[in-house]
Amino acid sequence: MKKLVIIMLAMTITGTSFAQEDVFSKFEDNSKVTSFIATAKMFELIRGIEYDTDDPEAQAYKDLIDNIDNIRVFVAEDAVTMTDMNSTVAKYLASNKKLTQLMRVNSDGKKVRFYSKDGQSDGFVSELLMHVTGDIDGKQMAVVMSLTGDLNLNQISKLTKDLKLPGSEELKNIDKKN
Repeated sequence: MKKLVIIMLAMTITGTSFAQEDVFSKFEDNSKVTSFIATAKMFELIRGIEYDTDDPEAQAYKDLIDNIDNIRVFVAEDAVTMTDMNSTVAKYLASNKKLTQLMRVNSDGKKVRFYSKDGQSDGFVSELLMHVTGDIDGKQMAVVMSLTGDLNLNQISKLTKDLKLPGSEELKNIDKKN
């Protein structure tokens, strides 16, 4: 009986984790969505690269990469796809009660929302979800970015800024607003 309970618990946890992953996977093969997915395997390979550096910025990136499991970014400009993406985010948030809103910004026709799941210590999160809708660089878009791992918000802010992701300017102020 004990084994059965453990197996059922493991299946439930695994199923929940896969369900969360699969929520946005429908956008990966959508021709109207630009997507970027970096998996745990990619970060594992990067972590295995040996290098010597005295550059503090390079060391900061290495520290960040050491703690990221996955990055997924989806961008849509098509009205129907944007509506679907916004609906999918709403369903994901409704089914994921551990994600709490960190901040929201409405500016220049753009709405930016950040949600997080608490990490193992202060200033760290296990998941960061960014949802941007509205006018981005003169175009109507919807953007979803999901990062998982043991994430330091200060390091994530720098990464998103360097990658020039929509919402990165708002993310750099996240610690100031908490």
